[in-house]
Amino acid sequence: MVATQLGSDLWYRSREQAIALRALAGVMLVGWTAATVLVLVKVPSPAATVGVIILPGWLFAALLVRAGWMGAMPTPTGVRVRNLLRTTDIAWPQVERFSLGQTQMLPAVGRVHLVDGSVVPISGIQPRNILFFPGDESAGELIKRLNAELAERR
Repeated sequence: MVATQLGSDLWYRSREQAIALRALAGVMLVGWTAATVLVLVKVPSPAATVGVIILPGWLFAALLVRAGWMGAMPTPTGVRVRNLLRTTDIAWPQVERFSLGQTQMLPAVGRVHLVDGSVVPISGIQPRNILFFPGDESAGELIKRLNAELAERR
């Protein structure tokens, strides 16, 4: 887990998660391309190839790449939270605090608590597997840094 500097942007997210998802997308695209070529040779129907092979494969790969970009980025006006399907910009006055906790189907994930009582998940901040990384507090450290950023903005 790191805060990654991309140009002038500082993204808080799991570097290992991002790398693994992008690698999986690359491997999957190579396999999907090979499957598409085989289908084109065996099934001369372009509509079937596009509808059944190409489109779902590329959509899945796009989701994997997008998943590699999940995280939170502080901005001068608030925090941008990029999750799998949605990016949310939250103004600093709306943010109460950041925490780690259970959200939806994820057992532990970063969360933005808003002053209205709602919670926005940060899927890109998740604790590492405790079996492989016992005692790792990197996700908690990112949350502490986000809370420090919030304190500076108030």
